[in-house]
Amino acid sequence: MRLVVLGSLGFEPDAGFMELLGNERPVTCRGSDGTIRPMATLREHALDGLKAGDVLTVSRTFTQEETDAFGALTRDDNPVHHDQAFAGARGLHGTIIHGLLTGSLITEIGGQIGCLASGMDFQFVRPVYPGDTVTCTLTLDEVDMEGCKIKGTAMMRNQREELVSRVALRGQLPVGAQLARLRRLA
Repeated sequence: MRLVVLGSLGFEPDAGFMELLGNERPVTCRGSDGTIRPMATLREHALDGLKAGDVLTVSRTFTQEETDAFGALTRDDNPVHHDQAFAGARGLHGTIIHGLLTGSLITEIGGQIGCLASGMDFQFVRPVYPGDTVTCTLTLDEVDMEGCKIKGTAMMRNQREELVSRVALRGQLPVGAQLARLRRLA
């Protein structure tokens, strides 16, 4: 399975579709049969069973306003995120987006499939600047439905296809009553 941004397919969703998704970043799920469906079906696909080798992708364009809000929420007041002169003195081309804010792309996928993360190992390779679009491609390396465990590797690339970070993910899939509740939420 692969998720793709609708705009990259040349499809511009109308207002009704946007309202249905409740998401200003419409994302779809492309099944192995080539069928394209709204991201909500990612959860349905997870309920039908994830498999090793599934590839899940989401994209997002980050803004200075988002990094300011993230900094306020997390109390990360490092001036590299909000002061141009300080960022320049560090050899950067401007302020940069928080690494964990870009890393939240993986939680967007995890949240849709009901995965409870037990570990994430980030390697930040290059900075992300306001206005950059980052695509997170998560490959499921191991899926143990009986043990309810999942392992995956994500590569995050900017709009120039430059690697900005790598993430190793470990987590637990929903079982029993959790799975039943997830089915009702789908």
